[in-house]
Amino acid sequence: MERVMIDGVERPINRLQDKEKQRENYSGKKKRHTRKNLAVVSPEKKILQLTPTC
Repeated sequence: MERVMIDGVERPINRLQDKEKQRENYSGKKKRHTRKNLAVVSPEKKILQLTPTC
C-alpha cells in the first residue's frame, strides 16, 4: 500500500439567502458558513484525489 497524506480544509463563504442551503453550509466547529474539501496527496506532492466542494 502506498503512503498518502489526507488533509481537509474549510473555506469561509458569505451566508446564503436560502435557509436550507444555510443549514447545509454551516460549520458548528468554525461557527460560520464554510465550504469543505478533502485532498489525498502522495509523498511526491502529487494530488491523487480531490473531493468536490461541498
